[in-house]
Amino acid sequence: MVRKANGKWRMCVDFTDLNKACPKDHFPLPRIEQLVDSTAGCELLSVLDAYSGYHQISMAKEDEEKIAFITLFGEILSNARSKGALNDQLGNNVEAYVDDIVVKTKTSDSLIDDLRETFDNLRRYRLMFNPEKCTFVVPSGKLLGFLVFGRGIEQNPEKIKAIENMKSPIRLKEVQKLTGCMATLSRSDGQTDSETWTMAFDGALNNQGAGVGFILTSPSGDQFKHVIHLDFRATNNTAEYEGLLAGIRAAAALGVKRLIVKGDSELFPNHRQNTPADIETTNDWRIPLIKFITSDELPEDDAEAEKITRQAKIYCMIGNDLYKKAPNGVLLKCVSSDDGKHLLLDIHERICGSHASGRTLVEKAFRQGFFWPTALKDACDMVQRCEACQFHSKHTKLPAQALQTIPLTWPFSCWGLDILGPFPRGQGGYRFLFVAIDKFTKWIEATPMGEIKADNAIKFIKGIFCRYGLPYRIITDNGSQFISADFQDYCIGLGVKICFTSVSHPQSNGQVERANGIVLQGIKTHVYDKLMSHDRKWVEELPSVLWAVRTTPTTSNKETPFFLVYGSEAMLPTDLRHQSTRVQNYSDEDQEEQRNDDVNLLEEHRERVVVRAASYQQALRRYHEKRIRARTLSISDYFLRRVQSQAWRNKLSPKWEGLYTITQVLRPGAFKIVDGDGRELANSWNIDQLRKFYV
Repeated sequence: MVRKANGKWRMCVDFTDLNKACPKDHFPLPRIEQLVDSTAGCELLSVLDAYSGYHQISMAKEDEEKIAFITLFGEILSNARSKGALNDQLGNNVEAYVDDIVVKTKTSDSLIDDLRETFDNLRRYRLMFNPEKCTFVVPSGKLLGFLVFGRGIEQNPEKIKAIENMKSPIRLKEVQKLTGCMATLSRSDGQTDSETWTMAFDGALNNQGAGVGFILTSPSGDQFKHVIHLDFRATNNTAEYEGLLAGIRAAAALGVKRLIVKGDSELFPNHRQNTPADIETTNDWRIPLIKFITSDELPEDDAEAEKITRQAKIYCMIGNDLYKKAPNGVLLKCVSSDDGKHLLLDIHERICGSHASGRTLVEKAFRQGFFWPTALKDACDMVQRCEACQFHSKHTKLPAQALQTIPLTWPFSCWGLDILGPFPRGQGGYRFLFVAIDKFTKWIEATPMGEIKADNAIKFIKGIFCRYGLPYRIITDNGSQFISADFQDYCIGLGVKICFTSVSHPQSNGQVERANGIVLQGIKTHVYDKLMSHDRKWVEELPSVLWAVRTTPTTSNKETPFFLVYGSEAMLPTDLRHQSTRVQNYSDEDQEEQRNDDVNLLEEHRERVVVRAASYQQALRRYHEKRIRARTLSISDYFLRRVQSQAWRNKLSPKWEGLYTITQVLRPGAFKIVDGDGRELANSWNIDQLRKFYV
């Protein structure tokens, strides 16, 4: 049961697969537009509403069981059918849609005859009507949501009010619902409006997502503004096209026949970080000032008039040209925005251009005696989209994304792997060093190898697994020995997850890179001798270097790696040589008990280290965020990649290459990319190695 608008109740029945059991009706319900059009233009109307009219006509006895339905009280048979009783009058002086009937009278002389014929037919079938909804002999009436007049059709004010009160759509279904409602209201009285409408549109992308906006202006100056939030990933280019399409759909729904479209950059991709519906017009900014200075003419809008009055104090007319009085007393000739852009183009890249920055371009334009209010914005946009400037631009060292930290869980759960070398060939023919660091305890393992092959990499991590157990994950770079099938099969076979860092982005595995630096610095100082070279002794000095590193407190947790692994500090030569307190109080009887206490307290120390490490990571994140220069890349964006190969490069070679597009976002700041031919590049790429390309 469904409550009706007048407070009464309506019973609704849903038959199971009724349509499948019924033969195809070759005469379906008439189209609403057809009924409304055929009713418009009549002098008098009489609107009748049948009281449950489609249940008042008897159903054939043999068909009653076909429309039975089940209730809580058993099966119910219906004895009514939904066929009209006015077939002879339909299309002449009567129109009907289900239980809504309109008796249309073209002239008042035929009113009585039309009503008599209608009621005779209805009386024959004993149809009853709802008197509250019946209206007789009126010049206009509401039919199927439209107001029908003798002169034509007008919109239902209630429908218009419903659209005005609708919230801005943010999903595709809501946009379709809005355009559908507007299409319903686009019915007119049949007189084609050939006057021209204008539409301005724009789209934009920022950290909150993408949005589009458009403004439809009628010939009388009335404006229809709308802003739409896009709930899918979109570039600025895509957002602008969505704004254009949304505006055109709205114009079509309103029945606009002639439309002038004004958009930013004439539909060329524009990647400026502006806001939705930041509509620009092509009007000359000088005209209001010239009109006020020459004839005291002001715009009708009070705010705009006040603005022109205030600005006019620093402008003057010399002949037919407008000039601005600069603070230094120099008169600058005012030019239109289009002329200003051509002027900037000459200064930027023509015969006397130096591809300078946006602010420098504006300063040169002003020094040459020209002015327009959007000079800096136009200059920055031009520099941003200059192809030569983009391919030769400097690589910024500032981070583009928030710092991504690895949460610490338990010792030896996550290792970072890398290779250090080549070194001078040492004892045993070793030239490289496999280095690993545990993210929790900062324990460093390093093993010399003669070659950096997959077999040696497997041998290295196998030794780590045997001593410290299987970790949850290993983080490594994209070296051939680590991405080889043998290495990956070995790790995956043991259930160890491998995470690869982005290409040319060592910060993704920063701890092992820091460990490399510490080990390398230790080796350098241990083999140093100003009288003779001991570089080849680096293999012999490696254990001493690792001993020193493992017994040194780290900055992040204030503990030594040795203590976090074994629960006590290592005995150092200085303890024995200088008889430290621990050595003096050493006792064989108490040593076992003391060792048990150390092991029992180790878990508490490790929990305290987790808190310290989290605090240290927060401090790093705060420092990192102060230096962020936010940059975003979206799927289908065009961008450049920093040149990786140094072969065949010279002083004139560009620093960037491309174009590329993104196919997948792996994690914040890491992407899978394809080149201009559609070939996907191996591995992931960090945003620090990429630069958005502006067309």
